Amino acid sequence: MSDKVRFYLEQSVAELEDLRKKELFTKQELAVIMRKRTDHEHRISGRTVKPRDFLKYAEYEINVERLRKKRVKRLGNKDVGGKSGISDWAGPRRIMFIFDRSTKRFPGEIQLWLQYLEYAKQQKAIHVINKIFTTMLQLHPTKPKLWILAAKHESDENASMKAARYILQRSLRFNYDSELLWYEYIKLELIYVSKILARRKLLGLDLDTEEQQAQKEQDEEDEESEAHIELPDIKEQVKDDLKALPEADMSMLGNPQTNPALRGDVALAIYDASMERAKTVDAKYDFSLKIIELFDSFIDLDRAHLSKHVIDYLSHTQASPKTLFLSTTLPVRYVSHDDPTFPDMIKLMITKYNKSLSLEEKTPELKQHLREFLTSKYLEPTLEPALDQNIRLVLQSFTKKL
Repeated sequence: MSDKVRFYLEQSVAELEDLRKKELFTKQELAVIMRKRTDHEHRISGRTVKPRDFLKYAEYEINVERLRKKRVKRLGNKDVGGKSGISDWAGPRRIMFIFDRSTKRFPGEIQLWLQYLEYAKQQKAIHVINKIFTTMLQLHPTKPKLWILAAKHESDENASMKAARYILQRSLRFNYDSELLWYEYIKLELIYVSKILARRKLLGLDLDTEEQQAQKEQDEEDEESEAHIELPDIKEQVKDDLKALPEADMSMLGNPQTNPALRGDVALAIYDASMERAKTVDAKYDFSLKIIELFDSFIDLDRAHLSKHVIDYLSHTQASPKTLFLSTTLPVRYVSHDDPTFPDMIKLMITKYNKSLSLEEKTPELKQHLREFLTSKYLEPTLEPALDQNIRLVLQSFTKKL
């Protein structure tokens, strides 16, 4: 037995003795536990060790800890004087130590980092979680999914939009061409604005109250910034487009009519910056379509305003039949067929096609897209409530002329 293995095993003697005193495990069970730990320690200390050996060791210890908790709950055992003993915290500490050793031995194995992170989250070990993210991003700055994971942790768990936004901005400096990162950055901003509007609607907050709350939250984020994830340094030659991205300290006061940020214009600014990395017209169109589909899910926002910005960008880039289809159908994209404004939107759509498009732009491809869209969305399905008969006649007449 090597000195290292012996040292690690000796660390668990006090824990096993505590388990014996509390009568949570028998002597025979404790002997089996020690033998298993010895086998695992020898295996992970060998030259032929593999990542799965660490995972098996951690899994075994997790099962032991789970069994200990069940027996504590069933027997109601407590230490003398009602104080907790070493066995109450030694298990989780050992498991995290195993994961820590695994990531040091195999720093390139992403799965080990993710398993380590998941267990730390289960234990609510905040400082360990931040340490994992910091080290993981320093070692793997070109892995977009890890940056996204860190940003979501800040926004969802720490409620720090400022930190989440900063993480994604830094991630783009390492992964400027990552479509996934640009998409998630836009999505993050939309979620943020949507939450603000939903909270106002739910609580009925007036603007003065919201102003005070927004300032308070910003101050709290500034005070707690040192507790968040430390990000890796970057080279000095940063992309010019990234420098133009909006700062985190933006005002969310007013309403969507008076404050562009509440309409989602920050997300649109990020979209504009993202288009610089797209190499081809097709790439720009495909990504833009994904963004429009993303807008579709944010019903609290002015989706027509957001989509129009994207469509206008595509129209200036290349007025393809696909882009013209998006532009022509935009008036009815976010209006239900039983909405009072629907007849006017149908009229606007038909007018745009008849008067705004040249004869050359009215290609067979565009006509086919329009026929399929109107037929599948309004004419073929049985709508509830039923589509107004006059509107149906108008749509049928329009599709026949295409």
